[in-house]
Amino acid sequence: MAEIKPTTFPGEAEGKKKLATKATYQSALSTRYASEEMLYNFSELKKFSTWRKLWYNLAAAEKVYKIL
Repeated sequence: MAEIKPTTFPGEAEGKKKLATKATYQSALSTRYASEEMLYNFSELKKFSTWRKLWYNLAAAEKVYKIL
């Protein structure tokens, strides 16, 4: 079987710097009770970059195994 490698997208690091306002989850309670890591894990930046990686790797797997 072919091995599927995890993908890093070009500009991903720069995107994190540009979208600093989207890099943390915003709520009234988050400023008091959440750690930096949790704010990032629930941020829009993390959510959409995770979905993008998932769809890209799914398409790569479909291409390797000739599903579509």
